[in-house]
Amino acid sequence: MLGLLPRKCATVVLAAAGILSGCATAPENNGAVLNVYRQLDCNTLKERDALFNRALTGSPQNQAAQMWREHAAMVNQARAEKHCGDSGGAVAQRPRIGIQVAPVPASLATALGLSSTSGALIVDVMKGLPADKAGIEKMDVVLGMDGKKLATPDEVLAAIKQLGVGAKTNVQIWRNRSVKDYVVDLSAESTNGAPPTTDLVMEAAAGDFDAGRYFDAFKKYQKVVKQNPNDALAWYFIGQSLDKMHDAAGAKTAYQRVIDIQPQGQIADYARQMLANLSQPATASGKAAQKKK
Repeated sequence: MLGLLPRKCATVVLAAAGILSGCATAPENNGAVLNVYRQLDCNTLKERDALFNRALTGSPQNQAAQMWREHAAMVNQARAEKHCGDSGGAVAQRPRIGIQVAPVPASLATALGLSSTSGALIVDVMKGLPADKAGIEKMDVVLGMDGKKLATPDEVLAAIKQLGVGAKTNVQIWRNRSVKDYVVDLSAESTNGAPPTTDLVMEAAAGDFDAGRYFDAFKKYQKVVKQNPNDALAWYFIGQSLDKMHDAAGAKTAYQRVIDIQPQGQIADYARQMLANLSQPATASGKAAQKKK
C-alpha cells in the first residue's frame, strides 16, 4: 500500500493503537489529526504518548521519525489543553454529537445541487447518538450551526467543541437540494469516547479524488470498506472512482453494493442514478474518447 502513495506522504495505520497518521511534511493535515486526539481522554492520550516515544527510541533516525515526533507533539498539545497530569486523570464531560465529517468533493457538490464545496459532508452517523436521534443522515452536508455558517469540517468540529453537555443546537443541513434545520439535543450519555479513524481516510480519499488521483482515492476507499464492509458511502465513492477510471463493470458492482446495503435514502437514490447512467449506450464521441485512453 505504501508503494502506491507519494513518497512525501506515507500513510501509516497502527491497527493495534487505532491511530491513522497523516503526512509527516504536510501541516495542513495536522489539524484534522489533532482534532482526533482532542477527542480522546487523558488515559488514552497517555498511552499514545508512550507508544510514539517507544517508536522514536527504537528507530530515532529512520524515515518515520519525523512523523512520530509530529504525532507526539500533537498528543502532548491535546494533553495540555485538557490539563492532563502524568497519571492520566479524569476529563470533564464533552458533548459528542455522533457524526464523522469530511470535505465535500467537488463532483458530489454538483450532484447534490450545491453551488460550492463549502460545508462538511457527513460520512457516518453513529447509531443512538444525538445526530442519529435528530434524524441526520449520511450524505447530508452541514452548512452551519445556530445560524452561523461553517465552511469546513474543522469549523464544524470546533463549533461542536464549544457546546455544553445537555445543550440543544440547531444544525443547518443540506438535503434533497434544500436547507433544513435539525435540533440536536446533546444529552449527557453522548459524552467522551474515542471516534473511529475512517473519517480521516475518507477525507484523504476525497482530496485525491478532487485532484484527479482516482486510483489513490479508490485504494483509500477500499481500505474503509475492508474495515467496514457495510459502509455504503465508501462503496458509492468506489463506484465514482472506478467510473472515472472507465471501469464500468466495477462501478456497477460498487453502486449495486450501495443499494444492497442501504436500499432507501439519498445514497441509494444516487447509486440508482449512476447505474442508470452507466446502462445507457455510450455516444460515438464517448467511445472514441475511451479508445484514445
